[in-house]
Amino acid sequence: MGCDIHLHIETKTADGTWAAVPFRDKYAQGKDKDGYAQVNYDGLFKDPLYVGRHYNVFAVLANVRNGRGFAGVRTGSGFVPIDLPRGVPRNASPEAIRDYTLRVVPVRSDTDERVAAAHQAEKWIASGASRWWDEKAALITHPDWHSASWLLAAELRDYNWQQTVTQCGVVDPAQYQEFVTRGKPSGWSGGVSGGRVRHVSNADMERLLRDKQIHWLKPLDPERFHNPYVAQEELDRLGTKLEDYTREAEPLYPLTSYYTTVKWEESYAAACGDFTTRFLPALLAVGDPDKTRIVFWFDN
Repeated sequence: MGCDIHLHIETKTADGTWAAVPFRDKYAQGKDKDGYAQVNYDGLFKDPLYVGRHYNVFAVLANVRNGRGFAGVRTGSGFVPIDLPRGVPRNASPEAIRDYTLRVVPVRSDTDERVAAAHQAEKWIASGASRWWDEKAALITHPDWHSASWLLAAELRDYNWQQTVTQCGVVDPAQYQEFVTRGKPSGWSGGVSGGRVRHVSNADMERLLRDKQIHWLKPLDPERFHNPYVAQEELDRLGTKLEDYTREAEPLYPLTSYYTTVKWEESYAAACGDFTTRFLPALLAVGDPDKTRIVFWFDN
């Protein structure tokens, strides 16, 4: 199951309170016929203050998915987090608190996602999935949110982004060649399985490529065909020659797929990509780094 971040940006005002920086508002596009908010996601996702799913970033911010990916697969040596989760500050902006909590009501409306029925709230609290945020205001923490925290922009700025981490991933032959050339693949998986999947060592992958046991194919329809090669093993199994082979056979004959695990070392800055090159400069431009902070939590 994937993990995503919910992040709010806040600045400290002259009276000592924290106010939200509503950068998302400019992408709002009203509501649909059922009353649900519509968002220009194309614009939002390109905004430098938007933070999407990036497990390396999550690890640095709050030790979430640190060195582990989907289903707990190992993705590297792990990062030294800036801090362990601190919780949502009690003086967070109203916008952050509204997003972090649910209002308890006697009966929940199916169209209102920001409320919880009283009987359900009691079960969540009893199980430890939720707790009262403000019992007088009938607010509980959302049961799906976890690892809540906050960090000052100054803490992000002063963090040692040049320390290094060892990363690892499972790659196919094309990604392996890129790894050999660049020292890092542009894409990889935490794990791959299947009836015709073959996991081999780096040395065996080198041998397969050197001995032309892997034949590169010109790309066809990417929606139908994902392997950029056919293995000699597959040709032998089908009893055909390379010049007579057609990718049209793929839907009927699952292809043998080779994978190998590679490791590489890189700086935290490189591992966190756009977070350090786009988000952090944009955050520091919001205002005084000692009076600007991010408040965030995660969901699965």
